[in-house]
Amino acid sequence: MLADLPSNQMQKSCNILLEGMVESTTNPTTTLWNTILPMIIQDVEDEELHVGKFSLKTSIVTVSADQPAKRSLFGFKAHQASQSCFFCLSTGTFHKLGGSSKKVNTTEANYFVELSERSEVRSRDGTILDSEQGVNGFGDTPARIVQLIMPYDTPIDMLHNFGEGLCEVIIRELFGRGAPKSGMFHVEIDKLREAINEIVLPSQFSEIENCRNGTDKLAFFRLTLLSVAIRFEILNPHARFAIIAISMLANKMCASGVGPELFDEQLCSAAQWFLQENSNEYLSCKAHVSLKNHY
Repeated sequence: MLADLPSNQMQKSCNILLEGMVESTTNPTTTLWNTILPMIIQDVEDEELHVGKFSLKTSIVTVSADQPAKRSLFGFKAHQASQSCFFCLSTGTFHKLGGSSKKVNTTEANYFVELSERSEVRSRDGTILDSEQGVNGFGDTPARIVQLIMPYDTPIDMLHNFGEGLCEVIIRELFGRGAPKSGMFHVEIDKLREAINEIVLPSQFSEIENCRNGTDKLAFFRLTLLSVAIRFEILNPHARFAIIAISMLANKMCASGVGPELFDEQLCSAAQWFLQENSNEYLSCKAHVSLKNHY
Protein backbone atom coordinates (compact mmCIF):
# COMPACT_ATOMS: atom_id res chain seq x y z
CA MET A 1 0.00 0.00 0.00
CA LEU A 2 1.33 3.44 -0.93
CA ALA A 3 0.15 6.28 1.31
CA ASP A 4 0.68 9.86 0.21
CA LEU A 5 0.37 11.73 3.51
CA PRO A 6 0.12 15.52 3.91
CA SER A 7 3.48 17.20 4.40
CA ASN A 8 2.90 17.95 8.09
CA GLN A 9 2.30 14.24 8.82
CA MET A 10 5.05 12.61 6.75
CA GLN A 11 7.79 12.66 9.39
CA LYS A 12 5.71 11.83 12.47
CA SER A 13 7.10 8.75 14.18
CA CYS A 14 3.63 7.17 14.30
CA ASN A 15 3.49 7.27 10.47
CA ILE A 16 6.90 5.73 9.77
CA LEU A 17 7.35 1.98 9.39
CA LEU A 18 11.01 1.01 9.71
CA GLU A 19 11.95 -2.56 8.82
CA GLY A 20 15.69 -2.06 9.09
CA MET A 21 18.53 0.39 8.71
CA VAL A 22 22.03 0.09 7.30
CA GLU A 23 24.59 2.56 8.65
CA SER A 24 27.22 3.46 6.09
CA THR A 25 29.28 6.41 4.89
CA THR A 26 28.46 5.57 1.25
CA ASN A 27 25.42 4.33 -0.66
CA PRO A 28 24.76 0.58 -0.23
CA THR A 29 26.32 -1.54 -2.97
CA THR A 30 24.91 -4.52 -4.85
CA THR A 31 27.16 -6.76 -2.74
CA LEU A 32 25.57 -5.41 0.45
CA TRP A 33 22.05 -5.90 -0.90
CA ASN A 34 22.96 -9.45 -1.94
CA THR A 35 24.04 -10.12 1.65
CA ILE A 36 20.91 -8.89 3.39
CA LEU A 37 18.31 -9.91 0.77
CA PRO A 38 18.10 -13.55 1.96
CA MET A 39 17.30 -12.31 5.47
CA ILE A 40 14.55 -10.05 4.14
CA ILE A 41 13.08 -12.87 2.05
CA GLN A 42 13.13 -15.19 5.05
CA ASP A 43 11.41 -12.63 7.29
CA VAL A 44 8.72 -11.86 4.72
CA GLU A 45 8.02 -15.17 2.98
CA ASP A 46 8.94 -17.92 5.44
CA GLU A 47 6.72 -16.79 8.29
CA GLU A 48 3.01 -17.49 8.68
CA LEU A 49 0.97 -14.84 10.48
CA HIS A 50 -2.08 -15.60 12.60
CA VAL A 51 -4.79 -13.01 13.22
CA GLY A 52 -7.69 -14.48 15.13
CA LYS A 53 -8.86 -17.53 13.20
CA PHE A 54 -7.11 -16.42 10.00
CA SER A 55 -3.66 -17.48 8.78
CA LEU A 56 -1.73 -15.21 6.44
CA LYS A 57 1.26 -15.71 4.15
CA THR A 58 3.13 -12.76 2.67
CA SER A 59 5.20 -12.54 -0.51
CA ILE A 60 7.55 -10.03 -2.10
CA VAL A 61 6.02 -9.06 -5.44
CA THR A 62 7.85 -5.89 -6.45
CA VAL A 63 10.30 -3.16 -5.41
CA SER A 64 9.93 0.61 -5.23
CA ALA A 65 12.95 2.87 -4.73
CA ASP A 66 14.65 5.99 -6.01
CA GLN A 67 17.15 5.73 -8.88
CA PRO A 68 20.42 5.23 -6.90
CA ALA A 69 18.96 2.66 -4.48
CA LYS A 70 17.17 0.74 -7.21
CA ARG A 71 20.29 0.63 -9.39
CA SER A 72 22.45 -0.77 -6.61
CA LEU A 73 19.76 -3.31 -5.65
CA PHE A 74 19.41 -4.63 -9.22
CA GLY A 75 23.09 -4.24 -10.06
CA PHE A 76 22.44 -1.74 -12.86
CA LYS A 77 24.93 0.73 -14.28
CA ALA A 78 24.55 4.47 -13.64
CA HIS A 79 21.59 6.28 -15.19
CA GLN A 80 23.76 7.96 -17.85
CA ALA A 81 25.10 4.63 -19.14
CA SER A 82 23.93 3.01 -22.37
CA GLN A 83 21.05 0.51 -21.94
CA SER A 84 20.63 1.58 -18.31
CA CYS A 85 16.83 1.90 -18.45
CA PHE A 86 15.04 -0.70 -16.29
CA PHE A 87 12.31 -1.11 -18.88
CA CYS A 88 13.93 -0.95 -22.32
CA LEU A 89 17.27 -1.25 -24.10
CA SER A 90 17.73 2.37 -25.14
CA THR A 91 21.35 2.94 -26.13
CA GLY A 92 21.16 6.63 -25.20
CA THR A 93 23.44 7.91 -22.44
CA PHE A 94 22.65 11.26 -20.80
CA HIS A 95 19.71 11.79 -23.16
CA LYS A 96 17.67 8.71 -24.03
CA LEU A 97 15.85 9.44 -27.26
CA GLY A 98 14.57 5.96 -28.09
CA GLY A 99 14.95 2.25 -27.65
CA SER A 100 17.52 -0.08 -29.18
CA SER A 101 15.56 -2.28 -31.56
CA LYS A 102 15.80 -5.95 -32.40
CA LYS A 103 13.91 -7.56 -35.27
CA VAL A 104 11.85 -10.58 -34.29
CA ASN A 105 9.91 -12.94 -36.56
CA THR A 106 6.34 -13.20 -35.28
CA THR A 107 4.52 -16.54 -35.16
CA GLU A 108 1.13 -15.01 -36.03
CA ALA A 109 2.19 -13.64 -39.41
CA ASN A 110 5.09 -13.79 -41.81
CA TYR A 111 6.63 -10.38 -41.14
CA PHE A 112 9.08 -8.71 -38.79
CA VAL A 113 8.42 -6.27 -35.95
CA GLU A 114 10.87 -4.16 -34.01
CA LEU A 115 10.96 -4.45 -30.23
CA SER A 116 12.91 -2.49 -27.66
CA GLU A 117 11.12 -3.44 -24.45
CA ARG A 118 13.44 -5.38 -22.14
CA SER A 119 10.64 -7.80 -21.23
CA GLU A 120 10.06 -8.69 -24.90
CA VAL A 121 13.64 -8.73 -26.17
CA ARG A 122 15.30 -10.45 -23.21
CA SER A 123 12.41 -12.04 -21.23
CA ARG A 124 12.98 -13.48 -17.75
CA ASP A 125 15.72 -16.01 -18.54
CA GLY A 126 17.57 -13.55 -20.75
CA THR A 127 17.43 -10.85 -18.06
CA ILE A 128 18.83 -13.23 -15.43
CA LEU A 129 21.62 -14.16 -17.85
CA ASP A 130 22.32 -10.46 -18.52
CA SER A 131 22.70 -9.87 -14.79
CA GLU A 132 25.08 -12.82 -14.42
CA GLN A 133 27.19 -11.71 -17.40
CA GLY A 134 27.07 -7.96 -16.70
CA VAL A 135 25.65 -6.96 -20.09
CA ASN A 136 22.66 -5.00 -21.45
CA GLY A 137 22.81 -2.37 -18.72
CA PHE A 138 23.84 -4.56 -15.78
CA GLY A 139 27.08 -3.96 -13.87
CA ASP A 140 29.82 -6.38 -12.87
CA THR A 141 28.11 -7.77 -9.74
CA PRO A 142 25.14 -10.13 -10.36
CA ALA A 143 22.14 -9.13 -8.25
CA ARG A 144 20.21 -11.74 -6.26
CA ILE A 145 16.98 -9.76 -6.54
CA VAL A 146 16.84 -10.54 -10.28
CA GLN A 147 16.17 -14.18 -9.40
CA LEU A 148 13.01 -12.99 -7.66
CA ILE A 149 11.83 -9.82 -9.43
CA MET A 150 12.43 -8.53 -12.94
CA PRO A 151 13.53 -4.87 -13.14
CA TYR A 152 10.77 -4.17 -15.67
CA ASP A 153 8.13 -5.52 -13.24
CA THR A 154 8.66 -2.64 -10.82
CA PRO A 155 6.51 0.51 -10.52
CA ILE A 156 7.65 3.87 -11.83
CA ASP A 157 8.76 6.07 -8.93
CA MET A 158 6.47 9.08 -9.36
CA LEU A 159 8.10 11.09 -6.57
CA HIS A 160 11.57 11.10 -8.13
CA ASN A 161 10.86 10.62 -11.86
CA PHE A 162 8.00 13.14 -11.98
CA GLY A 163 8.03 15.34 -8.85
CA GLU A 164 11.80 15.69 -8.51
CA GLY A 165 12.50 14.86 -12.14
CA LEU A 166 10.70 16.10 -15.24
CA CYS A 167 8.16 18.26 -13.39
CA GLU A 168 10.85 20.04 -11.39
CA VAL A 169 12.82 20.78 -14.57
CA ILE A 170 9.77 22.43 -16.16
CA ILE A 171 8.85 24.34 -12.98
CA ARG A 172 12.36 25.79 -12.77
CA GLU A 173 12.22 26.95 -16.39
CA LEU A 174 8.77 28.49 -15.98
CA PHE A 175 9.98 30.59 -13.05
CA GLY A 176 13.31 31.49 -14.65
CA ARG A 177 15.53 29.51 -12.28
CA GLY A 178 18.77 28.42 -13.90
CA ALA A 179 19.73 28.18 -17.55
CA PRO A 180 16.81 26.90 -19.69
CA LYS A 181 17.29 24.03 -22.12
CA SER A 182 15.23 25.94 -24.69
CA GLY A 183 12.75 28.78 -24.94
CA MET A 184 9.82 26.36 -24.81
CA PHE A 185 8.69 27.29 -21.30
CA HIS A 186 9.54 30.98 -21.41
CA VAL A 187 6.72 33.06 -19.93
CA GLU A 188 6.32 36.46 -18.29
CA ILE A 189 6.54 35.53 -14.61
CA ASP A 190 4.11 38.27 -13.51
CA LYS A 191 1.46 36.93 -15.88
CA LEU A 192 2.16 33.38 -14.71
CA ARG A 193 1.68 34.36 -11.06
CA GLU A 194 -1.54 36.21 -11.92
CA ALA A 195 -2.86 33.09 -13.62
CA ILE A 196 -1.84 30.87 -10.68
CA ASN A 197 -3.68 33.20 -8.27
CA GLU A 198 -6.89 32.62 -10.20
CA ILE A 199 -6.71 28.84 -9.76
CA VAL A 200 -8.82 27.65 -6.81
CA LEU A 201 -7.97 24.27 -5.28
CA PRO A 202 -9.23 22.41 -2.17
CA SER A 203 -7.74 23.68 1.09
CA GLN A 204 -5.41 20.68 1.52
CA PHE A 205 -3.45 21.92 -1.50
CA SER A 206 -3.12 25.50 -0.23
CA GLU A 207 0.66 25.32 0.31
CA ILE A 208 1.82 23.25 -2.67
CA GLU A 209 3.07 26.34 -4.53
CA ASN A 210 5.97 26.47 -2.05
CA CYS A 211 7.26 23.21 -3.61
CA ARG A 212 8.97 22.17 -0.37
CA ASN A 213 9.36 18.53 -1.42
CA GLY A 214 8.76 16.15 -4.30
CA THR A 215 5.13 15.58 -3.33
CA ASP A 216 4.40 19.32 -3.39
CA LYS A 217 6.20 19.76 -6.72
CA LEU A 218 4.19 16.96 -8.30
CA ALA A 219 0.87 18.25 -6.92
CA PHE A 220 1.67 21.83 -7.98
CA PHE A 221 2.48 20.65 -11.50
CA ARG A 222 -0.41 18.22 -12.06
CA LEU A 223 -3.07 20.45 -10.48
CA THR A 224 -2.10 24.13 -10.59
CA LEU A 225 0.06 24.26 -13.72
CA LEU A 226 -2.30 21.89 -15.53
CA SER A 227 -5.18 24.31 -14.86
CA VAL A 228 -3.06 27.26 -16.03
CA ALA A 229 -2.10 25.43 -19.24
CA ILE A 230 -5.72 24.56 -20.01
CA ARG A 231 -7.29 27.93 -19.18
CA PHE A 232 -4.74 30.60 -20.11
CA GLU A 233 -2.86 31.34 -23.34
CA ILE A 234 0.24 32.84 -21.72
CA LEU A 235 2.37 29.80 -22.69
CA ASN A 236 3.27 28.74 -26.21
CA PRO A 237 1.30 25.78 -27.63
CA HIS A 238 4.20 23.32 -27.30
CA ALA A 239 4.54 24.07 -23.59
CA ARG A 240 0.79 23.84 -23.00
CA PHE A 241 0.52 20.48 -24.76
CA ALA A 242 3.49 19.05 -22.85
CA ILE A 243 2.25 20.24 -19.43
CA ILE A 244 -1.27 18.94 -20.08
CA ALA A 245 -0.07 15.54 -21.31
CA ILE A 246 2.40 15.02 -18.43
CA SER A 247 -0.18 16.16 -15.86
CA MET A 248 -2.90 13.86 -17.19
CA LEU A 249 -0.50 10.91 -17.02
CA ALA A 250 0.44 11.79 -13.44
CA ASN A 251 -3.19 12.33 -12.44
CA LYS A 252 -4.18 8.97 -13.87
CA MET A 253 -1.40 7.26 -11.91
CA CYS A 254 -2.26 9.11 -8.68
CA ALA A 255 -5.94 8.21 -9.03
CA SER A 256 -5.30 4.57 -10.02
CA GLY A 257 -7.37 5.29 -13.10
CA VAL A 258 -8.12 2.65 -15.71
CA GLY A 259 -8.23 3.48 -19.39
CA PRO A 260 -7.28 2.18 -22.83
CA GLU A 261 -3.57 1.80 -23.62
CA LEU A 262 -4.01 4.18 -26.54
CA PHE A 263 -4.69 6.97 -24.02
CA ASP A 264 -1.29 6.47 -22.37
CA GLU A 265 0.49 6.04 -25.69
CA GLN A 266 -0.86 9.29 -27.12
CA LEU A 267 -0.08 11.31 -24.00
CA CYS A 268 3.45 9.92 -23.75
CA SER A 269 4.10 10.44 -27.46
CA ALA A 270 2.74 13.99 -27.44
CA ALA A 271 4.79 15.09 -24.43
CA GLN A 272 7.95 13.42 -25.68
CA TRP A 273 7.58 14.83 -29.20
CA PHE A 274 7.11 18.44 -28.07
CA LEU A 275 9.98 18.22 -25.58
CA GLN A 276 12.34 16.62 -28.10
CA GLU A 277 11.39 19.14 -30.81
CA ASN A 278 12.67 21.91 -28.55
CA SER A 279 15.69 20.19 -26.97
CA ASN A 280 16.95 16.63 -26.58
CA GLU A 281 18.27 17.65 -23.18
CA TYR A 282 14.78 17.36 -21.69
CA LEU A 283 14.88 13.59 -22.22
CA SER A 284 17.01 12.58 -19.26
CA CYS A 285 16.71 9.08 -17.82
CA LYS A 286 13.92 10.23 -15.48
CA ALA A 287 11.96 11.81 -18.34
CA HIS A 288 12.60 8.77 -20.54
CA VAL A 289 11.21 6.40 -17.90
CA SER A 290 8.19 8.64 -17.35
CA LEU A 291 7.30 9.07 -21.04
CA LYS A 292 8.31 5.76 -22.63
CA ASN A 293 4.84 4.34 -21.85
CA HIS A 294 5.95 1.57 -19.47
CA TYR A 295 2.62 1.56 -17.62
